[in-house]
Amino acid sequence: HGLEHERASVFKQRTGRIPAGAGASDDPRDVLRAPADVLLLSGRGPSLGLDDLPALQARVVVDLTSAVSPDVERALRAQGVAFVPALIATAGPLIAADQERTVGLDDADAARARIRRETGRLLARAQALSAAQGLSMTEAVVGLGLRALCGAPAPAPAPVARPR
Repeated sequence: HGLEHERASVFKQRTGRIPAGAGASDDPRDVLRAPADVLLLSGRGPSLGLDDLPALQARVVVDLTSAVSPDVERALRAQGVAFVPALIATAGPLIAADQERTVGLDDADAARARIRRETGRLLARAQALSAAQGLSMTEAVVGLGLRALCGAPAPAPAPVARPR
């Protein structure tokens, strides 16, 4: 909002980044101190580390990088921060592709509803497995996927307490 495309493009070509607004910082880690509900991790380079967690204000971290270590995931859980691994956060296109293959994508509302339903179900199953076996969320999702590939039954989901 309020960003002039031509000036922003010239700035990006010159500096390699998009200009930031008021209160911006040259240190990208300053975003951890922002009073936000959700932090989306994206881009390249170092991801969230254990030393970053004391400054973290967000209550939910959504990983789009697949670069968060299991130790950081466990530390986030211990801190009461919900973590959504990249395997779940980026599952929408895979679910949409399956929807298109099986029944078509003529009904966009139905496709969105299926994406919400399937990712929610996967998140709940991964949370239950993570809590039951002390796994990181990413490890739990991978474990569920491997079980499915091998035809093994997934563990029954246990009730999961959701952070408020």
